[in-house]
Amino acid sequence: MAVFEKTGSLPFGPDVDSADLPSHLVTCLQGVRANKVQVHGNQVTFTGGAFRFVTSLNPLYYFGTGDLTVDSARHIVVYRLSYQEHIYFAVFAFLVVAVIVVNIQSSAWFALVFPFVCAGLIFLGVRIGLLRFESFLRRSLACARRFSFAAQAGNNKP
Repeated sequence: MAVFEKTGSLPFGPDVDSADLPSHLVTCLQGVRANKVQVHGNQVTFTGGAFRFVTSLNPLYYFGTGDLTVDSARHIVVYRLSYQEHIYFAVFAFLVVAVIVVNIQSSAWFALVFPFVCAGLIFLGVRIGLLRFESFLRRSLACARRFSFAAQAGNNKP
């Protein structure tokens, strides 16, 4: 696992058509304007990020790349999200602001406090982004195609 990645999993019910789930996830990801969405068997890869002209409310805003893997045996979707792009942009913005403020006023408290404030804001942003992504994935799984057990029971009659 890379340093700036988050992995996790969310369950889906046994009545969800796991064979159709990757294509359903593609449709959901395209609905939130993901780029380069591709299916490789039971895995869906995509790119997101802030540089797609979306608002910060978008569930992929904080994550540059990611993949979703459907595990049919365990009835879970495993996700892996990279927030490396977010970290790089935040560090760049931090350095620009630090140079400007140090040139305007050179105070010791700023040099001590500002890095911690920035690190806290970065952590908070990634955490909020993760909550939004998991909410998006839960909604996507909730509206996935389901098996019709009544229809299957009717097909199994002798």
